[in-house]
Amino acid sequence: SLPLVSVYFTGLIVVKALVTVPFELARPLPLVQLWLCALRRRVTERDWQKDVYSAPILRSGWACPSFMLVIVVCFIYAPIAPIVSPLGCAYFAFANVAYRHQCLYVYVPQAEGGGGLWFGVVRRTLWGMVCGNATLAGCMFCKESYYAGVASLPAIALPLLVGAFLEKVRDRARARAL
Repeated sequence: SLPLVSVYFTGLIVVKALVTVPFELARPLPLVQLWLCALRRRVTERDWQKDVYSAPILRSGWACPSFMLVIVVCFIYAPIAPIVSPLGCAYFAFANVAYRHQCLYVYVPQAEGGGGLWFGVVRRTLWGMVCGNATLAGCMFCKESYYAGVASLPAIALPLLVGAFLEKVRDRARARAL
């Protein structure tokens, strides 16, 4: 049943690449909100600095989970349906162009986190790799290819070891910064 669901996730990646990324570039929702507010009342000087009229900020709480979904789907389904890998690569190529443009020319930085979000993203990416490698090993065991299944078991532990190493490096850097 896992290989059958890969068709759905392949379609999801295609839709995300061809619909949501251009939707981010076009930004029709803020335009509609601006238009509705302008119709509803007269805009004062104070209104330009708040609500709909304020400078747009990147909603990382909305953008980051979208990226994480695609990368985890690619990690899990790449061994089962190899077509997912080039589609995921195309999605990230489109998203790179779109979000680079948006961050440089549209969004105004609200706050600087100093890279604090990065470690959460890396941790979740490594867990996605663990899930993908465990899926590969499980499929090998289900197909009664025991040697290949046993050979793929160390690939499950490798992202966990890398994660532990990165946690130590982060803790050492925090201790030095204090």
